[in-house]
Amino acid sequence: MVKKPKIFFSIDERSDGLIQLAINDENGGYRICGPKYDGTGRTIRRHELTARDVAELRDYLDRVGSAGGQS
Repeated sequence: MVKKPKIFFSIDERSDGLIQLAINDENGGYRICGPKYDGTGRTIRRHELTARDVAELRDYLDRVGSAGGQS
């Protein structure tokens, strides 16, 4: 049986108070906004994505693609 990966959003606060939003799995992540990860932060909120979250996110992402690129 193949283990389903857990994907989650996390909001982290660095020791200097700056906030970062990222999408992650067990192997790493991608910073969506905020400062680069420097190892000094703590996770202040984490949300594991559900199938419904993914469907809603795809809808929003498709809108960006259909708009002809970045604004």
